[in-house]
Amino acid sequence: MLLRDIAKYFNRNQKTLSSMYQSYIDQINEGVMFPDLAPKKEGNVGRKSELTPQIEERLRTIRQEHRGNLTLRLFAVEYEERYDETLATSTIRRYLHEMGLFQSRSYLKPVLTDAQKLSRLEYIVRQIGNGKSFSLNKNRIHMDEKWFYVVREGRLRWLDPNEPVDTASVHKKQNVTKVMFLVAIGLPHKFNHNGEEQEFDGKIGCWAFTEQTLAKRDSVNRPAGTELTVSQNVTSSVYYEMIREKVIPAIRKKLPHMKEEGIIVQHDGAPSHTGKGNVANLNEAGLQRGWNITFEVQPAQSPDLNKCDLCFFNSLQLDSERHRKGGKIEELIVSVENAFKEYDSDKLARVHALASAVFREIMEDMVEINIGPLTKIRKREDDGSDPWDLSVPKGLLRKTKNEIERSRTLLAPKKAKTKEIAVI
Repeated sequence: MLLRDIAKYFNRNQKTLSSMYQSYIDQINEGVMFPDLAPKKEGNVGRKSELTPQIEERLRTIRQEHRGNLTLRLFAVEYEERYDETLATSTIRRYLHEMGLFQSRSYLKPVLTDAQKLSRLEYIVRQIGNGKSFSLNKNRIHMDEKWFYVVREGRLRWLDPNEPVDTASVHKKQNVTKVMFLVAIGLPHKFNHNGEEQEFDGKIGCWAFTEQTLAKRDSVNRPAGTELTVSQNVTSSVYYEMIREKVIPAIRKKLPHMKEEGIIVQHDGAPSHTGKGNVANLNEAGLQRGWNITFEVQPAQSPDLNKCDLCFFNSLQLDSERHRKGGKIEELIVSVENAFKEYDSDKLARVHALASAVFREIMEDMVEINIGPLTKIRKREDDGSDPWDLSVPKGLLRKTKNEIERSRTLLAPKKAKTKEIAVI
């Protein structure tokens, strides 16, 4: 058991337990048969709290009236104006902590209809292979697009005291240079093909939607006629060509052992994915050369069911910014491709481990988009086991299936009542 787990179990600080453990070891080394870990100070020790019931009532009143939408500085101003007393922001922070209050950041979530909620639960139940646990789905590829920007606002950096703050300047924030990338990932695993042991790193590929064009007029940066790399508008035809020319060949190369088993490529239902007959065209392209590659549209309004959107894109973005050395579009493309190429397979396995935890959380909250606070992925890795927990409690599965049946009944089309006409 790790120290952080022990600290959580006993509701004590890790530093306190570490000091007690060190004291125990020191006494054992000194020959003490029964080490004494009792506190050496008598009575109540430590800083005495100055939080009175009156101050606590005032702070709770201010918080409730403003629904918690106050900074510490505004908290102090409001307190002084209302009660003609001054409290420092550090004091307010300490008092709020003693009162058990904490800060929480709110996020916008997609609005889900009853039909969308039902499709989410049906999707998750389909991922349960033997009725007891989630399938690893080694044959499922998750694919999606993301915008990557040359300059991103609000980045945190560590600077030397003598180092000037690096500020990026743009003409318009709406026109920051950006490129859309298509990314496809799977579950890292080992396999045997033609009698040879091989390993799939989980990375199918990362491709930029760009095209070459000529500058139409002179500028201070280049003369007219200069060849430029620009971002490409992703239409249905552009998306289809990218899948047919890049994604499908990469899947065949990376997963040769699944030619007969079949591969499912999951993507969202964006217009460029499903428009102009792309649903049929993509599946037709996946069946060529004797392969069985099918394309599946994930439930609507459900980015948390795609592992790219779940957490992989955020991680890839941070890695690409560490690789980036300039502000040109070519350097952006190289940095993202290098970050994808060097992405650790173990870290990618944690993405899949998180997905099963999200599935259980959705089943618990009945379709809400929430992630459990404790996934214990790192702990399982530290113990030398696989990072994922694929178990599905029987009661939770039964509850989910009952909810599916109830939703199907409510959404089933009702038969129109026919009026009987009296024959005279």
